[in-house]
Amino acid sequence: LISPTDNDRTVRMLLAVIRILHDVPGSEVKTLAVLSQNDYRIPASVIAKYGVILLQTEGTIARIMAHSCTQPGLSQTMMELFHFDGSEMHIVSLPGTEGLCFEELLCRVEDAFPIGICKGKDIFLNPEAGMILEAGDRLLVFCEEQDSARLLPAEELPPMEQIPPYRGALESGRLVIIGCNEFLSTILYELPENVVSVTLVGVKDDFRDEILKSAERRETRLDVKLFEGDIAELSILEELAKKADHIIILSDHERPAGEADMQHIFTIMTLRDVRDRFGLRFNITSEMRRENNQNLLIPDNDTEFVVSSNMSALFLAQLSETPELIKVFDELLSNAGNEVFLKTAEEMHCTGTRTILELRRRLIRQRYVMIGYMTAADFKCRFELSLHDSVTLLPEDKLIVIGEN
Repeated sequence: LISPTDNDRTVRMLLAVIRILHDVPGSEVKTLAVLSQNDYRIPASVIAKYGVILLQTEGTIARIMAHSCTQPGLSQTMMELFHFDGSEMHIVSLPGTEGLCFEELLCRVEDAFPIGICKGKDIFLNPEAGMILEAGDRLLVFCEEQDSARLLPAEELPPMEQIPPYRGALESGRLVIIGCNEFLSTILYELPENVVSVTLVGVKDDFRDEILKSAERRETRLDVKLFEGDIAELSILEELAKKADHIIILSDHERPAGEADMQHIFTIMTLRDVRDRFGLRFNITSEMRRENNQNLLIPDNDTEFVVSSNMSALFLAQLSETPELIKVFDELLSNAGNEVFLKTAEEMHCTGTRTILELRRRLIRQRYVMIGYMTAADFKCRFELSLHDSVTLLPEDKLIVIGEN
């Protein structure tokens, strides 16, 4: 394992390991590394020959921020997905599953959420409901322990009512982004389709053309406004806060990490004060460079942190245990294929008291698989759930799902 550091140093260590393994024919050593940007493209043939597992996370933090800013609680969910404390992803062989389709597995697998099927080297995340597990296939599950998943006996289930098709989220509201770094272009491109306008504050001159072009490349229109003003002035922050439903604060990567984080802390404290004094409603998503700095602030359900260095370490730790998961990570952390979403119980037609089994059946018909839920009252995520557990969901409560946008 090559511990995450700057790209130049990581690549030098990786090349050194490859050079050593070149003199050891037939070596079964696996080398895992994480690059934050795709500045270096090591040929696929070299990666395959020397057992290198390389996760290139260019824009990963930007994508997490882009989706977290309009889905409060999503960054907490992503931490749970990639953290060893609690539930995580496992690839398991479950006796008795051969010949069963994915939808039947959703109805019979207990103490784990089925989220995909592994066929040889291919992993199908959120597969079609009718995909069959054949001999040698394995199951991708989200659960607490490697051996948590159990297959229950088949039971006759009541017919499902007709569920209206998913219509998509309503317009997300007004977004303000404070600060500028290399993540900004990716954030604008990756913002959910229901974000239609954004106000940018503190954009550096040499970033402006790139940022505007990034917004133009989107399939859906995004109205970008450049705001001139010094956020060190309270009146400017008050003016911005009154324009916002969601606020992103980006770190200045040209400043030392500790200094940039402290500036964020004072900005967040001021924004919270403005929100309270004027009775405003907006959530804050902040990029922090060091994990311990976020603990200096009093916790608040409307403030979330994305820590880039911490995420890279979590990716590496998970891959060290199950290298095959790199394909799942690549899909979940890109804008192609399946992603993690928080959908309201109302928009997914899942309000009221229902069992986890019933929720799984309702969601798969809308092409989503469930991994948990979050109550709007306390923003707490719940993942350790049994098939026959009953939950009462209010319209604003969130279902944590994996699916395509």
